Amino acid sequence: MYCSNCSAQIETDERPCPKCSHVTRPANKSKWPVILIGCGGAIVLFFFCSIISAIAIPNLLNAIDRGKQKRTLADMRTIANAVDVYALDHKQFPTARDLEQLRRQIPEPTLPYTDGWTHPIEFVSDPTGYEIRSYGKDGIRDDGAPLGATVSFNADLIFQTGQFVQWPEGAQQ
Repeated sequence: MYCSNCSAQIETDERPCPKCSHVTRPANKSKWPVILIGCGGAIVLFFFCSIISAIAIPNLLNAIDRGKQKRTLADMRTIANAVDVYALDHKQFPTARDLEQLRRQIPEPTLPYTDGWTHPIEFVSDPTGYEIRSYGKDGIRDDGAPLGATVSFNADLIFQTGQFVQWPEGAQQ
């Protein structure tokens, strides 16, 4: 190391220069390595959080839709149970074109109006049978849709006179 005052060579950083007695100090160390390591760590953390989010968020949204679908199925069974009790008491199903007419005939305060996605539940009945329909996540009626198991949250859920004729099964999309 050299003295910054007289340029004489000295052996240690803290001793005064033997030639001019000037006290030398060690050179300032660069802070760039610390900054680069900090930025690199932040980038790695960002990518790690992004990957975890890319996996977790779609699964979370799917779980929310599954919960809404299960709630809809339970609500449809609640309506069907009320209609079946009415049919046992009156020897025929109520004649109603919607849930409002059904509520006038069946004084059940817990009959739901909407499905899990807040779309109206469709109810139609005559003395020989009834149909309860949820339009699914998209809220659009699927006319001519195939009956049976479905794999889409957008597919209609249909309950006719005591049983589901279109229902969710397996992994939903």
